[in-house]
Amino acid sequence: MIGKVEWAPRFGEVLASKVVGQWQEYMTPAGVEYRLDQDLASRDDQRLALARAIAWYILKTTSEWLKDLVHHRYQDLDENDIQQVTDHAHSRLMVDAAHNRDREELALAALLSFLRDHDTVVLDGVQRFLLPEIRHEYIEAVDQAMDDWLIEREYQEFVRLLRHFVSLSQPKMETVHVFWRSQEFILEDDHGNLVGEDVVRDLSGGLSEDDSSTHDLLVSALITMGPRHVVFHRKTPADEILRTMHAVFTDRVTQCSGCRRCRQLTRAGNPL
Repeated sequence: MIGKVEWAPRFGEVLASKVVGQWQEYMTPAGVEYRLDQDLASRDDQRLALARAIAWYILKTTSEWLKDLVHHRYQDLDENDIQQVTDHAHSRLMVDAAHNRDREELALAALLSFLRDHDTVVLDGVQRFLLPEIRHEYIEAVDQAMDDWLIEREYQEFVRLLRHFVSLSQPKMETVHVFWRSQEFILEDDHGNLVGEDVVRDLSGGLSEDDSSTHDLLVSALITMGPRHVVFHRKTPADEILRTMHAVFTDRVTQCSGCRRCRQLTRAGNPL
């Protein structure tokens, strides 16, 4: 009844637990085959149970399916990278429980229709030909996961280079306090004096006014100024900024939970 189960060594256990009937298991050059007694297989209730078991198993082993897609679409990746992309794609697909149930119902309908006219199911064929909507969705998830993985790898390399540069530089001043108003940052010293205005002005030429440019400008300004300590005050606009700062400046960065200066600016009508 079911053939060519190459990547499913425990599929027989799934069938045994979900479908009542006499089973035989065969080892063939193509993989493992499971055969159900034909008299039982021809019954509608058995056919429905079998379709449910196959649909459940195929979607339960989504990680293996995704890994196979990653391996074939991005052949230059090593095993560790393939696993990272696979895990990220899987996380993207599993966020919506209702949509997961929709996939299973879609797979069930396709398999049930197929089993009415066929007595052999090849799982790889089910993935490739019976479930085109699901396969297309999985391919999109893999491609997006690959894009995200490349962006993260570039980010980590960028941070590594900046951290190396910071580690080789001697501190030029003691502390810089970073405050944020709207989409602009303000840099002050321990006495509340503005600092780094000339540095920011020199670095900001040619930059756009979007959030990413502001982020890059702040990183560049702090590296150029070379403080021994950087204090980020309340209401920093994005976690990504703090993530980068901690990665680049490591233990030089601290976060203020609400100091006198923060309270002064709030009372003065300049909420941070």
